[in-house]
Amino acid sequence: MNRNPFIPHPSSLIPVLRLYILEYFSLANLTNLVMGLAFTIAGVSVAAFLPEKASLKCDRGSQRCLLENGAWVGQSTNSFPIETLQGARLERNRGRRSSTYRVILNTSMQPLRFNQIASSGVDPKQNVIDQVNAFVQNPQQRSLHVQQDERFLPFLLGAGFAIAGIYLLIAQTQPKESK
Repeated sequence: MNRNPFIPHPSSLIPVLRLYILEYFSLANLTNLVMGLAFTIAGVSVAAFLPEKASLKCDRGSQRCLLENGAWVGQSTNSFPIETLQGARLERNRGRRSSTYRVILNTSMQPLRFNQIASSGVDPKQNVIDQVNAFVQNPQQRSLHVQQDERFLPFLLGAGFAIAGIYLLIAQTQPKESK
């Protein structure tokens, strides 16, 4: 069998492929790849699932309250009779350095979390509590609509992580300059 002299024997390609694989998949490239993927996945997850918008709508005409909690992805709703709403209170979670807060709706059935994720800042939560308690104490008030939107800062944090991850992935694919 005659071999074409212009086509190299497969065994002569192995050292070239080995060198290419070792250079391309060096420890630095693998680190960038793993870190880039981790940062990107974490950033997208934080931006999509952590930010929260909570809303409570009560109408004395329909005798129902609707509590909605949701992030950019996913939303939960809870409907309950208006006569079970007894008021609202502030729940404080003490940490080592600071405290976080959330609004709890007191109902005759069970306490309901107005917002699922506790966060800093008492004033916006106290405003929601005051409006809910005023509605419960004033039967002449026909409806209530309060909301708390805490999507901005977690979205920025997640976007920052995702951008850092994408940068690491792009930097990993750029050809290296020869010395």
